[in-house]
Amino acid sequence: MASAGAGAAAKWNERYGETPSMRYGEAANAWLAGPDGVKKFVPKGGRVIELASGEGRNTVWLAEQGYKAEGVDISSAGVLKSRAFADSRGLADTIKFSEGDATSFGEDDAFDGVVCVFAHVPTPLKAALLANIVRILKPGGHLVGEWYTPTHVERKDDPAVEWGFGGPPTKDACETSPAAAARGEAIARPLARQIV
Repeated sequence: MASAGAGAAAKWNERYGETPSMRYGEAANAWLAGPDGVKKFVPKGGRVIELASGEGRNTVWLAEQGYKAEGVDISSAGVLKSRAFADSRGLADTIKFSEGDATSFGEDDAFDGVVCVFAHVPTPLKAALLANIVRILKPGGHLVGEWYTPTHVERKDDPAVEWGFGGPPTKDACETSPAAAARGEAIARPLARQIV
């Protein structure tokens, strides 16, 4: 199976290691935590994994909401910060954070929900990521995700847009709903998902 590789791990280790504080803040992603996010699709108490969990802010929030939350990231620095953040919230024994590749991590039919927020996945790995999501979701499970679209890259230099942090530098790491749907339809088991 394809892998994000050592280059991606080194990039994210450097990014997360630049500062002891949380690079993207401690609050969960607003859409994920909002009315159209995970609570709309996955019942409280369900087992949820966040792929590409970074510093763990969304995974910690999931645990605080009553989910059986796990996080996986390719960055060892991100996983260390995730564990420290969970510990600071009294959740060190509740959440499992692992270092691993989102295109291959997880057990078959194990999760009620897969969360994937702003994962930067290059085109050659997108099919492997979606196949892995289908593999690790229980039948009837849900993918709850938010991705950048190619317009993010096109508008990144627009002075009228305040970008703040984040976003891939190239369009190939962005997602479009029709492309995602086309790849999802090619996978044998039906997949319910929300892609914004």
